[in-house]
Amino acid sequence: MTELNIVSGFLGSGKTTLIRHLTQRMSSGKRIAVIENDFGEIGLDAELLRQGRVIVSEINSGCVCCSLTGNLRESLSSVLRQYAPDVVFLEPSGVARLSEVRGTLDRLCGVLPLTPGSILTLAAPQRRTAYTVKFSGIYLNQIRNAGIVLPTHTEQLPAAEKEAFVRSLFSMAEGVPVLAEDWREADAERLLSLGAVSSFSCGADLHSRFLSGQSAQFSSVSVALPGRTLEAAVRSFFAAVSSDGGRYGGLLRSKGFFADADGTVKVDFANGETVFERVGMLAEPRLVLIGCGLDKEAISALAAEIFGKTYGK
Repeated sequence: MTELNIVSGFLGSGKTTLIRHLTQRMSSGKRIAVIENDFGEIGLDAELLRQGRVIVSEINSGCVCCSLTGNLRESLSSVLRQYAPDVVFLEPSGVARLSEVRGTLDRLCGVLPLTPGSILTLAAPQRRTAYTVKFSGIYLNQIRNAGIVLPTHTEQLPAAEKEAFVRSLFSMAEGVPVLAEDWREADAERLLSLGAVSSFSCGADLHSRFLSGQSAQFSSVSVALPGRTLEAAVRSFFAAVSSDGGRYGGLLRSKGFFADADGTVKVDFANGETVFERVGMLAEPRLVLIGCGLDKEAISALAAEIFGKTYGK
């Protein structure tokens, strides 16, 4: 039987980073596979995971908690048949309701040679905007259906704010354990042990409690970035798209790669903040924006205006 683990968390919480942390610290003798449910036209996170010793399978056409049960079964079956991994990590989209993911996997465990492992949910402080408030039910659903909650993105918070955030997670989690220490310093096997579950089944109350008011459709827009560009241009682009005027729609998250004079840079935009990380790999220069009501034509025109001034320099 193959152990199946879920790494969950809202948009921008760092799920791929956690999976890299876990897979790099697990026994070198284990065969590890990752099923990456990226929300967008291309799977950017999979490019990073492939730099390690893991097998990566992608589902990019939507969210596994919605209409892709067949796709997930096909992907799992293919990975099990071709690679016979000891461990599989599933990373659902950041907008997935974890209760529905658990329900899907509970059914699949009855027909595939899989055994429940752990459910780790990352929870980052959320800046209060109209969109984060609107989708707070998804955030809570992910927390309350976890095996363990891992606070993240707290390193820049003052001590008092960090303590208050962790206390709020204990309150929101309603009995689900919350890790008080920094998960980045924890051993992989210990994290998986702390988040272990005996079944993916969850009670009807957890499955339905946070579904009302969460019916808005998420969308994604892909922006190609030919040639070189500048960090300042990327910051300007995100500042414009995420402005309160709402001209471009409601941006919740963006990620991608761009090239500058020194190589490839990974960029993450979430919760109003942009983070840049230089990576030692080649990647297609591209941004994927995720949100609600995104205006593809307006965003593409803005990208041409901003990035067209910096390419090739």
